[in-house]
Amino acid sequence: MRGRVRTFPRNRDAKMPDVPTLFELMDKEKTPARSRLLATVMLDGSGFGPYPIIAAPGVPAERIKILREAFGLTLKTPEFLEEAKKNKWEIRPVGGDELDALAKKLPNLQPEVIERLKSLLGD
Repeated sequence: MRGRVRTFPRNRDAKMPDVPTLFELMDKEKTPARSRLLATVMLDGSGFGPYPIIAAPGVPAERIKILREAFGLTLKTPEFLEEAKKNKWEIRPVGGDELDALAKKLPNLQPEVIERLKSLLGD
């Protein structure tokens, strides 16, 4: 490690492969569960990405599956990739299953964690 920490992503950045994520450092340092949960809640929101694509509650599972497949295919089309390259977009999609798991984890926070977050965030 060279004194830098890439905190937000769960996976290492390809541009900085030798820089651990905060989650790797928490594992290494055996961070207590409460502190780890606070960090996870505060940082995992970035896992949704800058422009998450969401559907309203109640959309049938089959339709969600079709939308996810279509989105995945779009990200692989030559036209899209050329446009991304031209605009210098960094394409690092997060899968629907992973976003689902993250979304389900956040509302189930213990009251003391919510209070600690409020104090940290100034609410």
